[in-house]
Formats: sequence, structure tokens, C-alpha cells
Amino acid sequence: MKLHPAKKKKVFFWTALILSSLIASIVAAEIVAVVAARFRGDSHIDFEDAFRDGGSLGKGGALKENFRAFMEDGYGGRVRWANNSSGFRSDEEYSLQPGHGVLRIMSLGDSFVAGYRVGQEDTFSYLLQQWLRNKGNLRAEILIAHEGGGGCPLSGLYYLMNHGVNWTPHILILGITLGNDIAQAYIGLHPRGPYDLEVSPDSVRLTLREGVKDPIGFRHGLEELELPGACFGSEPDAGKIGHGAFYSNAIMLIRRAVAGRSLAERPQAIKSYYRSLNYRPDRLFDPTNGLGVYLKSPPAEMHEAYEQLFRVLAAYTIFCRQQGILLAVTLFPQRFQVQPGDWKKTVEVYGLDEAAFDLMLPNKGIGDYCKANGIPCIDPTRDMARIYEHEKRNLYLPEGDMHWNKLGHRAYFQAAQSSFAEIVEIALSKMSAKK
Repeated sequence: MKLHPAKKKKVFFWTALILSSLIASIVAAEIVAVVAARFRGDSHIDFEDAFRDGGSLGKGGALKENFRAFMEDGYGGRVRWANNSSGFRSDEEYSLQPGHGVLRIMSLGDSFVAGYRVGQEDTFSYLLQQWLRNKGNLRAEILIAHEGGGGCPLSGLYYLMNHGVNWTPHILILGITLGNDIAQAYIGLHPRGPYDLEVSPDSVRLTLREGVKDPIGFRHGLEELELPGACFGSEPDAGKIGHGAFYSNAIMLIRRAVAGRSLAERPQAIKSYYRSLNYRPDRLFDPTNGLGVYLKSPPAEMHEAYEQLFRVLAAYTIFCRQQGILLAVTLFPQRFQVQPGDWKKTVEVYGLDEAAFDLMLPNKGIGDYCKANGIPCIDPTRDMARIYEHEKRNLYLPEGDMHWNKLGHRAYFQAAQSSFAEIVEIALSKMSAKK
């Protein structure tokens, strides 16, 4: 039975009105929740709120002690975050020395390790800990420590030598973010950088420089270094290269209400840090897109950055050996290494010449260094790519973010499981030999 055109129009009108009212109600409720969160004394809404004041390092790293909050998840919702009394991201408290028979692991790194915009029980470190505890009832603790700023992973080494070692970890899992840790090593050991590092076969000396004049940084010197012209195939479409900040919860909710889940699942060009600062997004050391580390023929500054990173890894190796800590390095890949559609989109909007890049170059360079120096290296990149290809679900946060969402943390956990098991077996053997 066909409806009369006038009745059709009426049905359409009322359907549209009901749907728009429903969307408006959801958005209004979310706005109320966001506003309420801002005024609740026990609630914070962003990642930076979890840090100690002034960027200082405490017993558990850079995270604030006794912190409890709900934070934005990047999708318009909120996730739970809790730091214990020492500043580790954990609901548990730890004694300074591990208990008898307890395998203690320190997970040290940046926002990937801390679990940027993912819930308390969704970080890869938490998943690994629970897996170990369920695997033969192993008594395992994973202490999640954010290394702070000022030259990561150098600040991680500084934390380890001055605070972390006091917790007597059996294993140190050192996270290396391919997007910016190579650049951070370059900054940290630059003549205008914050650290002095002296490494010999049997000693490590790391000191903070005092009173550095004209200190170098991403916005103070590095913005002058550009990607070589040869790596561009066309003019970049700067209007499509990421945004300076995440959308507010309400705007994200509206966009998702209109576009559905596809908004977060479709291929996305990775953000540019310098785009958000009104610089052209073609910097050699962009700490968000990190494109410079993938250049087949990089300029001298990038070669130096790799060498500085290897100096830092040598220092970790020597210090950990002296302290009886088993060091393992793990890599955190960029979204365009794991999700081919994101690379295609990045090439398109940045105007790149694909032939100028090797997306596995930093993995190979760091992996070869670790192999030559007897350091276990966990590289989840290819396995995470296979998981993405199989599940067809975005493993990274929306709007071109470089960070994993909770599915990404789970994918890392699955990809790293066998390598992690081997490292744990080595540590357990050493523990047994000491009895």
C-alpha cells in the first residue's frame, strides 16, 4: 500500500524530528557531563592532569602520586585513570623491594607506556601483567613508569639511575616511540640540550646541564630543519593535515552521530605537530608524524640522531648489566606502518614521494643495533599490521593521532606475547640461579 505524498512528507518530517531530537538530547547530556566534570574536585579531563607539577620526577616517574580521575578517551567518552602513592599507574601499591618469588618488571617509556587516553585495565602493560599472573600462577608485577620530558629516552635513563633502580626490577622494558624518541635523543645530547652523557665499557655518567643558554627544542631550533625537497612528489594539501587539538567531547559526538563509526575507522593522515603551531608541516623532526626517521637518504642531522639514540641504548645496557637488570627494548610503530590506508592518506595530503621512504627503516636500524649488542628487541609492527588486516578495526585514536586506542594496546599485547614470554623465561632462570 502506497502512502499519499502528503502523508509521506508527514512521516518523514516526524521521523527526522524524532531523530534530531534524540541526537540533540545525547549531545546535551554529554555537554552537561563535561561541564560537571570540570567542576568536580575529584575529576580531571585530560592526560596532562596526571603529571607531577613542573615536570619533576618522583619515585614512580613523572606521574602524580595518589591521582584518581576520569579522562577523555578521544571518542567523546571518558576512561578511568589511577596512579598509586608512588606515582606508578596502578591500583596496587608496591613495596620498595619485590616480595619473595615475585617477578618485578618495570615498563618505562612515554605516553604509549602510560596509556594515553585508554582505561586503567586496557594498557598493554596491564594486559601483560594479567596474562603472566594467569600463566602458571606466576607472581608478577609490572610497574608502569612515565619517563617524563626533557629528552626522552634520556629522561628515562635519568629516572632509572636516580629512582627506578631503587625498586629492584628484574626486567626493564624500555619503550621507544618511533615517532619522536629518535628526535628526543638528538635534542637531549645536543650541545644546547639538557643532558651530558659519558659512557665507558664499565660506567655511565648522566648529568643535567645547568643554565643552558638558548636551549634547543622542537619549537626552538628544530623547526628550522626541513624534510629534503626530494621526498615530495606534489604540493601538500595542508588543509587536510590534522588539527591542532582534539575536538571537544560534544563536537566529536556530533561528528560521530552524523558519520557513525566510520569516522574513526576510515584511513587518516597522521597529524603534524607543526601544523598546529602554524608552521608548514614539512619539518625533519616533527615529533608527531616523525616522517624524517623513515627517509632512505636522510640529511646529516638524522644520522646524528640515530647515533645519539644508540649512545643512550649503550648507557642503558651498561647500567642495567651492573644492576643485574635484564634490559629489553620494544618499539612503538606509527599508525601508517600498521595501517596501509593511513600511509596512502598521509602520502596524499603531505604530497610525499613514496620512493623516498622506507617504512621499516628505523625498525631495522634499531633492531640491528640491539641484535649486535645482545639486547632483546620486541618489534610488534608486522604482527600488528596482520591483526589490523584480519580485524579491519582501527588500532589508533581518531583525528590522525599517533597513539593506540584500547584495541591497539590489545594488538600490541598479542603481537609481543611470544617475545615477552622468552624474556620472562630468561629472567626466571636468573632468579632461580641466585637461590
